[in-house]
Amino acid sequence: MKEALGNILRRHKLRTLADKEPDRGRSASSRQLATVLYTDIVNSTGKAVELGDREWHSLLEKHRVLVRARLFEFSGLEIDTLGDGFLALFDTPSSGVLAARVITEDGQRLGIKVRAGLHTGEVTVSGQKPTGIGLHIGARVVKLAMGGEVLVSSTVKDSVMGSDLKFTDRRTRILEGIPGEWHLFSLDQAHSAANNSYNLKGQPLEGGSSPSGVLPGAAVCTRIQEG
Repeated sequence: MKEALGNILRRHKLRTLADKEPDRGRSASSRQLATVLYTDIVNSTGKAVELGDREWHSLLEKHRVLVRARLFEFSGLEIDTLGDGFLALFDTPSSGVLAARVITEDGQRLGIKVRAGLHTGEVTVSGQKPTGIGLHIGARVVKLAMGGEVLVSSTVKDSVMGSDLKFTDRRTRILEGIPGEWHLFSLDQAHSAANNSYNLKGQPLEGGSSPSGVLPGAAVCTRIQEG
């Protein structure tokens, strides 16, 4: 896990402690830039009551398979599974946003409402899991998202400027326990999907290409629904 995390963070062109000569007295942790993604199923308890334990656990497992397929597809690193949600890190904000978009769409195909929150900032790498305020900000952002929505902080929006990703202003908000006001933006799903190099079936459009060996999440979804 720590090696994989280091590989993702090094793509930001920032060197971790493992890349440097050790200095006496230096802490065994380092701060690195990353894009944090949190996902969460809205009203999961109500859905579980509606379906019953057996069907709910089956649906939850299908959802987890799809999320992990999308993380692989967009080079994300799963850090933790939080009940019915996920915490993952990405080396670029655009990869995180695109993964979040298709994860919410996959959820719709399964009949659940998945929300996603993203923040780009520094995290502290120490031990097996990253820590830091950047993760807390991402966790607060997802709690303000609606079902099916991809909500991002201004650092994410500003970082993808010039891409085909478009956002709607969700105004400044107070994030519980985080100082100051934070400007949040909602991904324009329809516009971003139309301009992405992948169609809604996870297949590359003309001129696009699919990563070698990757099974698109939508293809996994089709197999799950047919199974």
